[in-house]
Amino acid sequence: MSSDQIFVPPLDQEELDAGWETLRMPNLGRLDQAEQRRIRAVSQEVADLVEPWLTAVSDQYRGLSWTIAVTLAAITPELPPAALVPVVKFSCWTLVFDDAFDNHHLSIAEHHGRMRHFLEFVEGDEPATTDPVLLALGDCLDELRESPLFAELEPQWRSALRETMRAMLVECEWRHAYQADQRTLPSFEDYLAVAVEAIDSRPVTWAALAVIGDRSILEEMDFLRGISVTLARCIRLSNDLRTHAKEALEGTVNSVLIRTAGEPVDQERLDAALHGITVDVDQHLRELEWHAEHFRTRTGRAEKWIADCADFVFEFYSRHEYRTLFDAES
Repeated sequence: MSSDQIFVPPLDQEELDAGWETLRMPNLGRLDQAEQRRIRAVSQEVADLVEPWLTAVSDQYRGLSWTIAVTLAAITPELPPAALVPVVKFSCWTLVFDDAFDNHHLSIAEHHGRMRHFLEFVEGDEPATTDPVLLALGDCLDELRESPLFAELEPQWRSALRETMRAMLVECEWRHAYQADQRTLPSFEDYLAVAVEAIDSRPVTWAALAVIGDRSILEEMDFLRGISVTLARCIRLSNDLRTHAKEALEGTVNSVLIRTAGEPVDQERLDAALHGITVDVDQHLRELEWHAEHFRTRTGRAEKWIADCADFVFEFYSRHEYRTLFDAES
């Protein structure tokens, strides 16, 4: 997909200043002024490169590239802006892709039919449709292939992305079943087993590790695969804490709904469910922090990236949603 013919006004300084002010995140506020200036400069440079491409895919996401760039600039301080662009693009793509399959008006058969084209592409086939979201995935793959370790990590990336797609179809089936009969819910354990794949953080993790380029990552693949699952649990549960009220109105299954199912939900039961999930996330954060301090790769950059990503995203979701930071109505 080419964005050469598309003019997209860059985020102006007023928008960027407002976005930074809106963040109000303690983990950014604790940084010294020089580091905050670096993150802002890198994020703006990356967003200027990614925003035209993203708008060519969908015009619904103004500012998303900047918001994701802030995250990645903060947790990957050793990388220059150009190195972050492929991961920011792919991270933006995952959110657009998720929304494309979060269409409550489509039947299960329609979801499966559309997903088939994406699964075939991940398996190595040429795109069989002009779907702009699928073509954008091809763009992401082309750029990631320029990353230092992507040749070695591409099988992991493809496997994780394939599992994400399959898990999204399971969640679609859960949603349809729940809307037909509200007694039909998965167990919390079954939910998490699927949800950690569907949140699509694992393919993003492999993309980021490919860009980081530490070759000792290749010696610890099983270990990193395991802590990438812990990261995915943190992100999914953090997302559930942020979106549970909206998803309840939509009839979407999430961990809060499952924890409060079976009886009328009063504020006390809801608060208990939210507290329990927050405790779960905190335990996962502490586990990842331990692994970052007692790293198994030679440099520890992979473990630190995973731990810092979990911490940043949890704090972000406690205040915002990635899609709506620049939404005047959010």
